[in-house]
Amino acid sequence: MSEDTGILTFTSSPAAGSVYFNGANQTAMLILTQDGRLEIGEGLSEDEVTRHVATMLAELYSTLHREQAEEIARLKVEIAALSNSKQKESER
Repeated sequence: MSEDTGILTFTSSPAAGSVYFNGANQTAMLILTQDGRLEIGEGLSEDEVTRHVATMLAELYSTLHREQAEEIARLKVEIAALSNSKQKESER
């Protein structure tokens, strides 16, 4: 999948778990790790704008992933509480 914003082109490769950001003849690669973190790949250009965008997106993705993990944990507790409540009702 590729999207051209006029400044940067975003190309994702879901099978490879990576995203490439191309802008002003510069390329940055972000890698999606097995545990859901987004890391900046090796060989980034020295272009500070591309580096800043890649860093910012990696931080935003990591924050989103952490928030989703917290929400999933909260929902699991809520489901367990409901399950226990229904089990107690059926025992009565």
